[in-house]
Amino acid sequence: MKAEWLAVTAVIFFVLFPVFGQTVPENDSSNDSLQPPSAADDFSDLDSVFADASDTTALPAENTAAPKEQTAPSLRFSGYFSTELGALYYLSSREFSPAVSFQNLLNFSADPSPDIAIRGSVLTSFPSLSFSLYTLYVNYILYDHLFLTVGKKDERWGNSFIFDTNILDDESSDNWDDNLLDEKTYDPDDSFFIASCRVPFGPAGFGFIAMDTSIGTLNASAVSYAGYVSFTAGPVSFKFFGRKWAAADCYRYHPAVGLELTSTIGDSIHLYGQGVIHLAVDTEEITRSKVTGGFAYLHTNPDFGIEAEYQGIYVMETGLYTNVALYVGWNHIAGSRIGAGCKWYHTFEERSGGCMPALVIGISPVSSVKFGLKEYYGSSKKSYAGAELSLSTTY
Repeated sequence: MKAEWLAVTAVIFFVLFPVFGQTVPENDSSNDSLQPPSAADDFSDLDSVFADASDTTALPAENTAAPKEQTAPSLRFSGYFSTELGALYYLSSREFSPAVSFQNLLNFSADPSPDIAIRGSVLTSFPSLSFSLYTLYVNYILYDHLFLTVGKKDERWGNSFIFDTNILDDESSDNWDDNLLDEKTYDPDDSFFIASCRVPFGPAGFGFIAMDTSIGTLNASAVSYAGYVSFTAGPVSFKFFGRKWAAADCYRYHPAVGLELTSTIGDSIHLYGQGVIHLAVDTEEITRSKVTGGFAYLHTNPDFGIEAEYQGIYVMETGLYTNVALYVGWNHIAGSRIGAGCKWYHTFEERSGGCMPALVIGISPVSSVKFGLKEYYGSSKKSYAGAELSLSTTY
């Protein structure tokens, strides 16, 4: 009955969804569901309440297409640097814990011809003490209509702001993950070898991607495939997609098909949703399904935002999980360098969740001080306070 209930919910959501607005670009998302917090993630979650609270300029979006006119090939560099130094105080045990992190992403690019663009990046991080090649790939434009990409890249499909709707992400679980509300951090495991093509036709198009997540080996059993067809009808953008997992993939989900809807009202209000079902080919049973829907109000002047999302996940072996999340934040209050925000999430079946209010004070264009509380309730009851000095900049 729970699988049928989730399917009915998806039908109702997608029938009633196409209302006002215009299309909104896809957005990166975080993890699929929530798990009890780990001590290593405590401070990063607190810090995530303000991903853009200081006066630091965000890392510019990557230009994946080569310029049509250039005099000579050149190698260009850019990057993003961030570091945090702070401490946590656990209210229950009355213990302090230091928190230190460092991350630097060095990007490099070259355009040897008007139709070829080479992109790459090197990631350095602490305390994991890792130094690795994060991405290295080539973009090729054929006849101005066929866009090809080959190489190691962090590729994501999905349209939500909080929950995970990335069909290309294998590392999804059936429980909550404390990193659900974290800001974007860079992990070498997020990028993998791909070969993809996209063919746009104005507001419509289609695409295909082959992925090998086992870097270092290349065989047919390690390759998974995904594809999509997208188009716009009035104020709503539609995207039908599907994926087949690799035979050697440790997750081995059954093949999945799904639909995404996105729309905006004016410049600030975004509506979006996604439904996915996994089908066992031999028995034609729905072994897993997921419905995600949300609303976001994002305003730039003042810099204020509200995001609210619902996600229902049904798994044949474990049953149904229904989750909700809410984020409210206001940066640069009244034109100042002060910001405030709060994040909350809840799992209905486990009657558990968390609430995270925070305050940030900008010191300079590249630095800020952050204060916050974090309270978990239910099965993972835990509470603590924290403070940190944050430095970040692009170059």
